[in-house]
Amino acid sequence: FEQAERYYLKMMGQEQNKFDFLNLAHVYWCQGRRADAVAYYCKGMPLFEGHEAFRQSFMVDESYLLKHGLSSADLSLMLDQIRYLVD
Repeated sequence: FEQAERYYLKMMGQEQNKFDFLNLAHVYWCQGRRADAVAYYCKGMPLFEGHEAFRQSFMVDESYLLKHGLSSADLSLMLDQIRYLVD
């Protein structure tokens, strides 16, 4: 995860896109850094074409997140929290 974090931070220093924010947030969350994950999800969500587009992109990575110790309930709660914080 540390290597992925360095990669995404480097990429974001050059050109930021919505998927970089999303993926870096995933990395932080899988590292147990929930507050950092929330911050990057909140930065990335407005770059998507609405909450549903964000949710769909988020859920594309569901199996990866579940594989790394998160539960389906965790994913639902995170999506609700991000929607609440950004709206």
